[in-house]
Amino acid sequence: WGQEGAEDHEDPTDAPSGSFESIASGNAFSCALRADGVAVCWGDTSFGKTSPPTSSVSDLALGFEHACALNPEREIVCWGIEDRNATAAPEGRFESLSSGYDRSCALPETGLMECWGDGPLMDSATPNGSFNQVSVGGDSACALDASGTPTCWGNPALLAPSEASFKEAQTGLRHACGLDSDNRVFCWGENDTEQLAAPQEPLVALSAGGAHTCGLSLAGEIVCWGWNESGQALPP
Repeated sequence: WGQEGAEDHEDPTDAPSGSFESIASGNAFSCALRADGVAVCWGDTSFGKTSPPTSSVSDLALGFEHACALNPEREIVCWGIEDRNATAAPEGRFESLSSGYDRSCALPETGLMECWGDGPLMDSATPNGSFNQVSVGGDSACALDASGTPTCWGNPALLAPSEASFKEAQTGLRHACGLDSDNRVFCWGENDTEQLAAPQEPLVALSAGGAHTCGLSLAGEIVCWGWNESGQALPP
């Protein structure tokens, strides 16, 4: 669901057939991993963002015009637009990563979180400390430490709920949402398109878009809220 492709782009909703293990979406393109770890991408082909490596990868992370993943050695590989340093990933071995508009952050096996790219997020210093999860959005990012406490930075630096603890956090353009240990949803940041109007029912997973968020209910149903101009918050 959502806006279909323009005449000069491949349709980003025209997904390939077959069986896949995981999936991620960026700006008018998506990528999925087959069981053997080979990535398949479709949608807008500009900047080579639908041309992933032919070797196996894991931990797909898609930004606006670029994508990154981890190879079997847990090193970062990126493809897509080379402007704004979006694909200039650091060296080393990493546990996980997240990509936003034109920047990404990754959590290393040892040491401090590393971020790369340009834009408002990179105007702010990457926070020090040990983190278990990071979510990069459009102009902001949030990370969770071992206790689930969120730290957010960027422009704007989203003000997370005080004394909050989450097991998962997802960051959009200028808002973020988190799931606590009781599967309750809390959202913070800008609210000009009701990005913070989270449902009262418990959810088991979250995924934030630019100005909307979707989640899965306990019954496995999709629930969305926020900006709906292109039907992105109106699931099938």
